[in-house]
Amino acid sequence: IDDNFYYAQGVGYALYHLMQAVRIDFAPVLKDKNAEVIVDEIIASLAETYFEPLLVTNGGKGGILANHSNNLRVFLDDARQKTNSLITILMQG
Repeated sequence: IDDNFYYAQGVGYALYHLMQAVRIDFAPVLKDKNAEVIVDEIIASLAETYFEPLLVTNGGKGGILANHSNNLRVFLDDARQKTNSLITILMQG
């Protein structure tokens, strides 16, 4: 499970930096569409994907071990949903 975890974490890390570049490069468009706040929220969600557990565990809901993949998925899903909202905002005239 650790390979999948670190792969997904790497994707989140790359998307974090890409969205920072989008925030800078497309600042006039984002300001015109009032989309700056949602881009900042996407960046914040992606920033949360970078955490360093000592041991990647895949614990169950009732167990004492964390489910790190599930914790990471929550932040990636949040960023995905906000990105879909951003797409909708940008497509509107």
